[in-house]
Amino acid sequence: MKKTLIIFICLNILAGYCYSQTVMQSAKQKKIDSVKAIYLDNAAISYPLFRQASLSTEVIGNANTTGDLFGSPLFKGKVNMTREKADFNLPFAAWGKNNLVGTFSYINQHYNISQVQDYNVQVPIRDMNFNTQTIGFSISYSRHDSLFNRPVIYSGTLASYTDQLSSIQKVSYLGTMVFPLKRTATNSLNIGLAVIVDPSSFFPVLPVFSYWHRYNNTELFLDLPSRIALRRQLSQNSWLEVSTELASTFSFFSINEPPLPQDAQYTLIELKTGPSYEYRVAKKVILGVYGGAFSTIDSRLSKRNADWKDYYVRNHTKAAPYLNFTVSFLPFMKPLNK
Repeated sequence: MKKTLIIFICLNILAGYCYSQTVMQSAKQKKIDSVKAIYLDNAAISYPLFRQASLSTEVIGNANTTGDLFGSPLFKGKVNMTREKADFNLPFAAWGKNNLVGTFSYINQHYNISQVQDYNVQVPIRDMNFNTQTIGFSISYSRHDSLFNRPVIYSGTLASYTDQLSSIQKVSYLGTMVFPLKRTATNSLNIGLAVIVDPSSFFPVLPVFSYWHRYNNTELFLDLPSRIALRRQLSQNSWLEVSTELASTFSFFSINEPPLPQDAQYTLIELKTGPSYEYRVAKKVILGVYGGAFSTIDSRLSKRNADWKDYYVRNHTKAAPYLNFTVSFLPFMKPLNK
């Protein structure tokens, strides 16, 4: 009986110790997870690309535009656009130094072309309104590693796009290698290289340069070649930013003009410059208003998956005002741990 009692007491002590250790480990893990969540939220606030999801409506005002067909005048007129966009990032898995993320994107673009004067009788252009839809799916893999005794981040993204769910219309690949050179509480510096495998891409290889610096409540972002921004925190939950951002969009068209290919792709390289205001209305929800000048760097109509230089219509469009309303969500889903 005495022996049984001693064993019972020992088992209870052991159980209590194990429970205590479990509680301590659980509390420690919760603290680690909490710190990670704060870090991810701060990164997503500074870099909207890291946000879990976003919904936006964008209105681009009237702009004078002209079009050339194989280098000869095709038409002139005015064009304005309205865009509805949705993006969602799904963190699939994380293991060791590796991450796997899936992305879904949708964009509906409404074009309004008016006051048209056409110059080519074989391809008549008239006032018109039409919509295009583009659906995108991508999978991204990244790994934190070292090279030449320096930290390096490798990443690769395989993306597919379509305007119908029955088939894939376009596939592209993006690979990057980034070296974090410096990271302190007030600044960071990264350099690297990006390789783009996409026939419609103007630059197959691009240098990557990223610099961040904090001046009290103001932050400077140099993320070349895509963004230059100056961001100031107005309160705990609000920010004002002035930026210039370079981006590209594309649309799929079916053209019923016999001289031209029926299946076409319209590629637009655009530049947005102006102020923006964001307000954090809830723990994971941010409302944003963005505006300023929308400039078209280049726009081309070509056969689907043709090389960038193999286009048949090229548009020249003047700058126009734009306004964007966005609701976005900070990271709220965790990847599966392997």
